[in-house]
Parts: sequence; C-alpha cells; structure tokens
Amino acid sequence: MRKHITLLLLLLCLGWEASAQVDSIIQDIQQHLTQIALCRHEVKASFLQQDTQSGQFWMDSLQRLDDTVFAATIWDERWMLYYWLGDYSHLLQDVRTHTRTKREEESYRYSMADDSIFNLLDPWLYDHREQVMEKIDREVTSGEERAFLRLHLEYLLRMNTENDAKQLQDKRIRAFANIYSNSTYLPFLRAFVYDGTMLGNHAIDLDIGMMQGNWTDELERTLNPLVGLQVGLAYWTHRVNLQANFNYGRTRLDRPVFVGTNEWPKDDKASYFDISFELGYDLVDKDRIRIFPSVGMGGSFLHPPDPEEGADPLPVYYSDFYFNQISYTAAITTDLKFRSEYDQSPEKQFNYYGIRLKAGYRNLNFGKKNDSLAGNMVFFAASFNIYSRQSTKKRL
Repeated sequence: MRKHITLLLLLLCLGWEASAQVDSIIQDIQQHLTQIALCRHEVKASFLQQDTQSGQFWMDSLQRLDDTVFAATIWDERWMLYYWLGDYSHLLQDVRTHTRTKREEESYRYSMADDSIFNLLDPWLYDHREQVMEKIDREVTSGEERAFLRLHLEYLLRMNTENDAKQLQDKRIRAFANIYSNSTYLPFLRAFVYDGTMLGNHAIDLDIGMMQGNWTDELERTLNPLVGLQVGLAYWTHRVNLQANFNYGRTRLDRPVFVGTNEWPKDDKASYFDISFELGYDLVDKDRIRIFPSVGMGGSFLHPPDPEEGADPLPVYYSDFYFNQISYTAAITTDLKFRSEYDQSPEKQFNYYGIRLKAGYRNLNFGKKNDSLAGNMVFFAASFNIYSRQSTKKRL
C-alpha cells in the first residue's frame, strides 16, 4: 500500500514539473516574440523619422534576437533596411551566405513580418534608388562590390522583369563574371538573379482558320465568292518568314463555262484549292502585335467536285473543266498576340498564340485556258496561330 501511495505522489510531482516546464517554454516564446515586436516597432519609428542612428541601434538589437526558431527580419526587408542605413558590410556578408535552402528554412521560422515595415521600405527605396547608388559609389571602395550592389539593388526592387531588361541584366552579369571570375557573389547571382535565357534564331509557326475569296474581272461573273479552309506552316529566322499555305473551298457557277461544245452548267458546284510558298519579312514585332508582308508563288486548281458516294459519276467530258495554273500571291499578315497569364516563365515569353489576320491578292491565270475564267482573287483570312521560338540557356 505504501508503495502505491509513494508511486502516485511521484507521478503527481512529475506531472507538476512537466506542466511548469511547458508553461516556462511558452512564457519564453512569448517574451522573445514581444522583444522582437518591440525592436521592430522602434526600427519602424526610426525609419519614419529618418533617424539612421537610432535605426542602427535597434537593428543591431533586432538581429541579436534572430536564431534558428525566430526570424527577427525576413531577407528582403532586412536587405532594404541595410540599404537605408548604409550598412553595406552586414548586407554583403548576409548575401554571401544566402542560399535557396537558407531562404526556405527562414520561411518556416516564427516572424513578425506582417507589421508593414516592408510596405514602407519598398516604395522609399525605389524612389531613392539613385541617391542610394550615389552613396554606394562614394562609400564603397571596391569596384567589385559597387558593381554587385547595383545588380543586387535592381534585383531587390524587381526592376528587370521585362524581356528586354532581363536580357540586358544577364549581359551585365556575364560581364561581371568575366571581370570578377572568383567573386564570392557569383553563387548568389547564379541562384537568384541570372536567368541565362537567350533567344534562338529559329521558330515554327502554325495557323488554321477560314478564308474568303472575291473574284475580279470575268471570274466575278462566273463564280460566287469563295469561302473555305486556310492552313499555314512557316519557318522563321532573323525576321524572315518562309511559309507554305494551303487553301480549299467550294463555290457555285453563276453562268455556264464552255470548252468547245462541252458545257459546265450554271449552278453547278466548283472546287478550288491552291498551294503557295511565300517569303515574308517582319516589319513590326512587338509584345502584342506582329506585322509582315509576303510574296510567293504556287499552284491554283479549279474543277468540278468529285461526286459524292452513291451518286452518278460525272460525264467523261467534265475532265475538260480541270483548270490548273501557276499563281502568284502578295499579302500582308497581322498577328494579334495573346499569352497565358499562367505561362510567363522567361524562356516562354517569346512564344505566343493569337489571332492571325491576312489580306492579299492572288494572280490566278485561269484566263489563259478559258476567257470566262479570266481574273484574279482578293482574299481575306482569319485564323488561330501558334508561334514557338527556340530558346537556349547560357551558363554563367
């Protein structure tokens, strides 16, 4: 009996001790977070008063509270504070040891980053970026560090996200790497800033849609306007477009066509198709529009349609109404570009899908075979197109 009572008392004492330890841990966490919140409040107040001396004192106090459990500051706001304070030595030391693993680990720690310090620092630093760089040029003696800090500041302010700016930034980073090949800042540039995407000189372009053709001269009296299918495939390089186009449609005769004594009667159906090869050049190639004229040649074909299954065969003399001629084309094409908002990775930003509008003139030469078919075609096509340009990655 005494043993049972003694054991019970021992368990109660252990429970009280464990509870006291848990309460102590919770109290320590709350105290630590309170200290972080107080220091952040003072840093914020110093920034609002533009008191860098006070800001440096509270920033040092704040950083002493940073450990593996608590994130006293988050990487981007911490670097912005360093720029505001002019504390480049701590900034450069922090950047040299900053990795993707460290950034991810930091995101899992307790933080107080919802107190709007970042929202104050970000616009201020952007508006004063030129003054900040002038101060760096005056106070930082190392050419390597000055060059790096300019790249770093632009990265921090997200200034080079557009395609042309990104390409120029990559060029500057490659120049930095050539001059300072042993720089301790290269790992950071490779991991976070350098993209390395370079546009290739080749692209493939596919479009499919509908076309309408209107006839001129005698053809206008002989045939109804044409409506049909249009398909194109193109290879692009250095603004030059090499296109293969196929058009097919059906129409009706508005008057009979005679070859000798044989008649292709009025209201009969007629099939038209052409294949052309065109050479074009981009005059305009912007983010949302692309315009290029083109000229080419190919073959155009006009004839009675094949009879449907189960229908009577065409008369033998209908073979006289197969007209095949070399044709010439001149056209202008406009691409209205659209891109998916979910597909904006740098290497894909020069690929697009969109609406293609094409207007042109086709010299048909059917009149050489039959006077009632003399004339040409004015056409308009609207299609959906997909443009895919080659890209490569250049290592740093």
